[in-house]
Amino acid sequence: MPRPSLADTRRPQLLEAYARSLLKHGSEGATLDRIAVEAGVTRGLVRHYLGNRADVDRALLDHIRRRYVDGLRALGEGSSPSEGLSTTLDIVFGGSTNDPTARLVDTLLGASADDPVLRDGLRFIYLELEDLLDAKLLAAYPRARPKVRRRVAYGIVCLAGMNESLADLGFPTDRSDAARACARSLVASLGST
Repeated sequence: MPRPSLADTRRPQLLEAYARSLLKHGSEGATLDRIAVEAGVTRGLVRHYLGNRADVDRALLDHIRRRYVDGLRALGEGSSPSEGLSTTLDIVFGGSTNDPTARLVDTLLGASADDPVLRDGLRFIYLELEDLLDAKLLAAYPRARPKVRRRVAYGIVCLAGMNESLADLGFPTDRSDAARACARSLVASLGST
């Protein structure tokens, strides 16, 4: 009888080790060797379960997408559309610098200028977030014009992304409240369209 595969257990562990290494050492310093040390395994195991650096980046982006976007998608199930939208905005703008997922995306964003794999993966995550917000806006404001609703969704993505970047630069945490208030103003504008 063949041994059961450890991939379902090892891959998430190794991706979390990669994430910690990225946050500690940045994109350039998060080598396969450092991932192995962080995970307490050999470099060979990292390569076995995740592949080369480009494969590791792709796997991490998919891991982030599932954790963040799919988590946001599930928010508000069973509640009213406006409550679901409100909860989503609270998550997108809440706890900015304490959210390791947002910090990871910010770290990867900096490295994506020279890496088409990262750039395409991050663009996909942001497009999914925009689609998710657009769907939640549609549920809460079914009469809003699609083009205007899509602009509001994109505006929220821009506010959230830049808010995270500025928080990493040391802007006061109350600025997240200001960004959230701006997002809520954008959302409220849909009631008049």
